[in-house]
Amino acid sequence: LNSYYLNMDRLIEHYQGELGSGGIYFYAPSAEGVVFFDKDELLSGLYQGKDGELIKGDAAVEKLITSVDEFNFALNVYAIEPEKVYFWANIPSAETIYRDLSTEFTDLDGLIKKMMSENLTGYIEASIKEGEESGLIFFINGRIIGGSYSWKQGELNGTQEARDELVKKTKKSGGSFHVSRISTSKGKAAPTPAGGGASFENVLVPLQELLDLLER
Repeated sequence: LNSYYLNMDRLIEHYQGELGSGGIYFYAPSAEGVVFFDKDELLSGLYQGKDGELIKGDAAVEKLITSVDEFNFALNVYAIEPEKVYFWANIPSAETIYRDLSTEFTDLDGLIKKMMSENLTGYIEASIKEGEESGLIFFINGRIIGGSYSWKQGELNGTQEARDELVKKTKKSGGSFHVSRISTSKGKAAPTPAGGGASFENVLVPLQELLDLLER
């Protein structure tokens, strides 16, 4: 869809009724972003401009909707299950439950199994060789829904082979892990706490990949 011809308020209202929950992906050469919604409200969003600035939450939603007069966006609309739409919408308010777990004392494979057994909804971030490489593993209720790896250009990848490669790299080169919990309950994402959400920029690429997968 081309934003030039659209009334955004009516478009969003239409798909809230038609789909119930989903996301609208905005793309222009100078800016891109996504707005998440359910049948009752706009939940959250993110916006990235040409200068690389990343805006999150309600501010991103407002920025995208008001920017349709400035940019000629191409829009894709996606149906997303409520559980997953709340997952992605609430990433900005993710709560860090374990920080700086060193590979000296923590085995990533064991940490993954522990988070599965604890029914984690959230993600594990692995930083390898002092941040030279990195990986993210996403969970909903202890089930792995995908991962994102710097050596694969951040693409969303749900294969066991990709996770095994991440585990192998952490054992060989060392690093640290952070574990964050995400709420999948209905409601707007809370503001990112000070010092938190440092990894949110890394989520933009796998989120784009998720939307591409939904499209296919």
